[in-house]
Amino acid sequence: MNNELLQVNGNEIVTTSLIVAETFNKDHKNVIRKINSLLDEIDTSSKLSALNFFNKSEYTDDHNERRPMYYMNRDGFTLLAMGFTGKEALEWKLKYIEAFNSMEKLIHSNGMIDKRSEIARLIIDTPTDKIPVIKELYSEYFSSTPAVGSLEYISDLNTGYTTWLNETGVSKEWLTSIPTSNIYNDYLRYCRDNRFLSMGKKTFYKTLEFDFGFNKKQKSDGYRYFISA
Repeated sequence: MNNELLQVNGNEIVTTSLIVAETFNKDHKNVIRKINSLLDEIDTSSKLSALNFFNKSEYTDDHNERRPMYYMNRDGFTLLAMGFTGKEALEWKLKYIEAFNSMEKLIHSNGMIDKRSEIARLIIDTPTDKIPVIKELYSEYFSSTPAVGSLEYISDLNTGYTTWLNETGVSKEWLTSIPTSNIYNDYLRYCRDNRFLSMGKKTFYKTLEFDFGFNKKQKSDGYRYFISA
């Protein structure tokens, strides 16, 4: 049952809007609409980050067309499923709770190690024709559609950002003391020096705003700075 409802990527347990739509007998487009509505509500609160609950992705439908979908963790699923009513819906909620609990116990008991950063660096130094070998050796980190926590996702959006925060001692005080452009340039240098893929500027700024509760403001020197919301 766990394998049908959930996916484990690194230490993150997620499910998808597609799986939720199927199990709760909902139209997927209506599930997407509900998630978008929740994201709009979350974005209005300075205490919550949409990145903590839902991550947008895509899938290929039966007509070979790309369609939107979402990956969500336990908190995202809980927010979404609150609005599902009826006896059958309750039964599926309980099954999801049981599945999340079982997966978490499995992760903690097995001491699973996250090797995504290690593999990302390995891929950079590997000839293109040898990449399939790495994918075969570490198949659990790869997927046909980049998932939250998969190597493709984590490399593109999070690995460099997370290690930049942790390894360089980035603080809220430092982030609010220099122009946002200087912060982004520092982040880019770090990613380049350590051979990480980096976020685009808009995504980077938005992520910092979500994580630290920032807004941006132009000051008298003509530069934009992060300020506490």
